Amino acid sequence: MQADLTNAKAATGADFTGAAFYYTNLTNANFTNAKLEKAGFYQALFQNTNFTGADLQNLSEGQLISTTSGIPENEPMDLRQAQNLGQANFTNANMSGVNLSGLDVSGMQLTGVNLTNANLTATQNIVPLINAKNPITGANLATVDFSNQTINPGINLSQVILAGANLTNTIAKNVSFNGASFYFNKCNAGDADCVNVASDISGANFTGSDFRNVTDLYLAENLKTANFSQINGTNLELNGQTNGRGPTTDMGALLDMQGINLSGANLTGADLSIINFGKANLSGATLSNAELAYSSLNGANLQNAILNGTKNLCNTVGTTFTGATLSNCTVQGSLCGKPNFKGAKGTCTVNP
Repeated sequence: MQADLTNAKAATGADFTGAAFYYTNLTNANFTNAKLEKAGFYQALFQNTNFTGADLQNLSEGQLISTTSGIPENEPMDLRQAQNLGQANFTNANMSGVNLSGLDVSGMQLTGVNLTNANLTATQNIVPLINAKNPITGANLATVDFSNQTINPGINLSQVILAGANLTNTIAKNVSFNGASFYFNKCNAGDADCVNVASDISGANFTGSDFRNVTDLYLAENLKTANFSQINGTNLELNGQTNGRGPTTDMGALLDMQGINLSGANLTGADLSIINFGKANLSGATLSNAELAYSSLNGANLQNAILNGTKNLCNTVGTTFTGATLSNCTVQGSLCGKPNFKGAKGTCTVNP
């Protein structure tokens, strides 16, 4: 169907199962209680479209491609322009890439929907939808409020955007954040100022979660107050070389992660350089092949940690190595002197 249905009002409960509203203008159209299962809305125009009680189950990929400008474009359906979505049924619909930004989804029937790569920026009451294990990888969750809520174990948030999200006191144990982004930077050509948006993870509990391939976690706000015990941080980039930080022996110039809880974390191959880990809990952590150039471990707890191939240990005054396994690791001797590996199994080579 390629038509102009502006202001059209379907009979209550009308059956449009499998109908094709391709390139159709649905401005002000009324689909109250309509049956729209498996209907197609390819590049349809939605402005104030009423879906009160409508049944939009089992939509397949491509059926929710629409336009809000009247010009055919391959852009996902923008549901912000529709009415009464809280009463619509999208059960098992493929809503990949759909724009739900800023909407309150608490009343929407979204069981089994696919929200992969969807725009959920500032979407309200999204956590129950996430906990229902709907596919949501790659979705834009920027500025969403997760504060004081629990994301269930086993949820896959791989590749999602969390820039500006409020994760204060969020419990997210054994959740996959593989490849997720916690920071956004936008600089326009010629602009003196840049827009920097970071997530706030104050007091969050990420015990056992997956942070592999995350490259901007160090830019999150209140990083050191979160619990990262037992995380998988293989090849994690937590480099403090940001905001002008560089190789330095000035403790005040290091990224402040004093007291952070990384106990039992797998930090194999992680970049942990230019960071102040003073009094951090790294007990039982695996730091094999990790890079610690210019970082401070003064007073840190590395009891029973594994430091096989760890590079450039530095500033270890008061550091506890009891039970730690040391082999093929190196110390930045010229800057840091020789650490006291009392109680450790093995030792590290002190470079000139």
